[in-house]
Amino acid sequence: MGYSELWPVHAIFMGTSFALMLTGTLLSMFNRKKKWRIKVHKKLNMIGSIAGIVALGIAVYMIQVSFGAHFSVIHSIIGLITLMLIVITPIMGMGILKVKSVENKKKLQAIHPWIGRITLVLMAVTIVLGLRLAGILSR
Repeated sequence: MGYSELWPVHAIFMGTSFALMLTGTLLSMFNRKKKWRIKVHKKLNMIGSIAGIVALGIAVYMIQVSFGAHFSVIHSIIGLITLMLIVITPIMGMGILKVKSVENKKKLQAIHPWIGRITLVLMAVTIVLGLRLAGILSR
C-alpha cells in the first residue's frame, strides 16, 4: 500500500479523532450541571485520542513507503505537536480525578480546558493544511 491508498485512511482516522474530541469537549462545556458529562467527555476524548495516534502511525508508515522524508512540511510538524498535546491533555484530565492535593487539582482544572482548546484549534489547522497538501483545498 502506498500514499494514494493510505492518505484517505489517515484522513478518516484524523477526522474521526477531531469530531470525537470536539464533541466530547462541547458536551462537557455546555452541560456543566449534568452528572454524566465527565464520563462522556472522558470516553469520547479517549477514543478520539486513540484515533489520532492511529492516524499518526498511518501517516508515518505512508510517508516511509512513499517519500521517506518525515516532518518535511508544516502539516506534519504541526501534526506532531498536536499529537503530543493529544497525549498530554487526557493525562492532565486524569490527573484532575486522581490528584490528592487541592492546590494541584485547581491548577490542573485551570490548565486542562485551555490545553484541550489549543489542541482542538491545532487539530483544525493541521486538518486544513493536510487537505491543502492533498490538493482537496486550493491554496
